[in-house]
Amino acid sequence: MSRGYRSALFSALLMVCALIAGCGGGSSHTSTLSAAGNTLPNGTEGVAYSVSLSATGGTAPFAWVIQGSGPALPAGLTLSSAGMITGTATKAGTYGPYIFAVIDKNGLTASTSGLNLTIAATGPTVTTTALADGSVGVAYAMTLAASGGTAPYTWSVTTGGALPAGLMLANNGTISGTPTTAGLYGPYVFTAADANNATGLSTTLTLRINSGTAQCVRQGNESALNATTPYGFLLKGTDGKGNPIDIAGSFKPNGAGGISAASVDYNGFSNGLGLTQMTVDLANSNYSFASASAQGCLYLTLTAQSSGGAANVKFQFTLGQHSASIYRSGRIIEYDSVTAAGTRAAGFMYVQDASSFLLSSLQPNYAFGVDGWLTPDGTHLVRTAIAGTFTNASGVLSNGFADYDQGGAVSGALTGGNGVINDPIDPKTGRGTGTYTTPTPAGSLRFNFVLYMLNASDFILMSTDSPS
Repeated sequence: MSRGYRSALFSALLMVCALIAGCGGGSSHTSTLSAAGNTLPNGTEGVAYSVSLSATGGTAPFAWVIQGSGPALPAGLTLSSAGMITGTATKAGTYGPYIFAVIDKNGLTASTSGLNLTIAATGPTVTTTALADGSVGVAYAMTLAASGGTAPYTWSVTTGGALPAGLMLANNGTISGTPTTAGLYGPYVFTAADANNATGLSTTLTLRINSGTAQCVRQGNESALNATTPYGFLLKGTDGKGNPIDIAGSFKPNGAGGISAASVDYNGFSNGLGLTQMTVDLANSNYSFASASAQGCLYLTLTAQSSGGAANVKFQFTLGQHSASIYRSGRIIEYDSVTAAGTRAAGFMYVQDASSFLLSSLQPNYAFGVDGWLTPDGTHLVRTAIAGTFTNASGVLSNGFADYDQGGAVSGALTGGNGVINDPIDPKTGRGTGTYTTPTPAGSLRFNFVLYMLNASDFILMSTDSPS
């Protein structure tokens, strides 16, 4: 009997314990609470913040509050009864400690430990997107700019090496001094640190120091010229002796005042070298542009490929037809002659479609018109023009029709024109070369030419034959 009684009693006690463990209510039923691992993630001033407090155990739904007379959340943040801390903090700092209490459906409560919330200061944003060009021997001064964060800012060079010789960067962001050596420097990355030691980085910036003072002066809107879009141009005018000249070419702005690709061809009677393809010194060439007036400056440092002779040419231009962030056409003049000794020329410029710089892009039919001068007796200038049409098949020109006027003597309809456009077309500037022949009653009129493609349908054409 005694053994059976003890066994029954033990079993009864087990049943009671099991009943208590399975019952709802009672002080032994507690809610276990955690809040993101007992910490609150940091936030940033001016940046949207969101974190969810969580509870385990108890019976949903839960309601959350800040316990007791604890400090208020940072300005801009709120706590919902569902335990969501959301909003955008408006001031940096460390806040708390906060004790968050939760109550479940049955009135059970639990609370977190004391939690701090840190709101970091927003770092400054560097707003300078380009550095002004400088010139050797000319005082230079430009101040880097930033916004946001807490002024004042302290500036430093992060990457890119030393500034050009003669220049230094002050703590306030002013780059100043007198450069001594021409070249293209950088690219630099500058750091702005605010009063709270929050930092911001610039984009990569290059600094061009030109060899002289005649280059284009930065006008502040150089980025308005698309860095992926070249421009083709053609100018006609006279040299210092009044003889006609032509200048054709292409340049590609880099969006920051520099030239990333360019080509120039010159043809004239006496001012220098006559027919010449020029090599462009990109490091010592530049441009500037003002969006308000749509006026710009183009400065090219040129070297003649055939003789090594050098020339510096400065142009002014005005652009129009602005759409899809691109200026599509304009007028251009040579702007460096202040005496009768230099060349004077004017013409047009058009945006180029670089994707069409292929012989296979040319259309099957073209109409053309060219005008200029001949010296049939080797001495006297005679005004000359020819206009017509031809067909194209992979650079082979045929089925030409034309009318020709030499000094007022009109040819009438001419047939049988033919020629070739040579492969390849320069993929950077759209420059190509070719030859065209038109039969006339007096014999074949043959001319060699250089072309600059504007797009698959249009190109600039200039004779490369000696005018004499």
